[in-house]
Amino acid sequence: MERIFGGGIENANPVETKLMKYKSLIKCFRDEIRYSDRKLSKILFKRLAFMIFAVFIFRFRFPAFGFSRNEYLDELGSHSDFRKFDEVVRMVVDCTDEQANHISILLDKKYVDGKIFYGLFSSDTSLMTCFVQNLADGGHIHFIDGGDGGYAMAAKQLKEQIKREAERNRPSP
Repeated sequence: MERIFGGGIENANPVETKLMKYKSLIKCFRDEIRYSDRKLSKILFKRLAFMIFAVFIFRFRFPAFGFSRNEYLDELGSHSDFRKFDEVVRMVVDCTDEQANHISILLDKKYVDGKIFYGLFSSDTSLMTCFVQNLADGGHIHFIDGGDGGYAMAAKQLKEQIKREAERNRPSP
């Protein structure tokens, strides 16, 4: 993978702050209300106020005392969880069609050799979900998923490969 991306996997980080688009304030409000346990609560109004504040800072570049919008955006990529390593490797990467083809060939070869199962899904967009405890360095993390289904769509392919392998290895009656 490092060879495909011309260095470290950081080169494939999908977070590009100059290309980011924000949801409208109305859509943010609708989503927040839809996911809220109680429709009218202090917590909900506090979150809505925070969203208004964030929109003014990030979309309209409103200056906020003691907060550097540019510094926060510079840290965004390093605080983004676009790759996960646990029992499996999961990544959302930004790559060219040629790089995507190389990845597909690499993974398919490993699959045919019986070394891995994998799932791939391509999208023109990615989604970022932010968890912000505070605005200081290290006080925020951004979870990245591919647009149009991302991880869920890749998981379907992975599960299908595992299912086929299990059926192949099932003893005949």
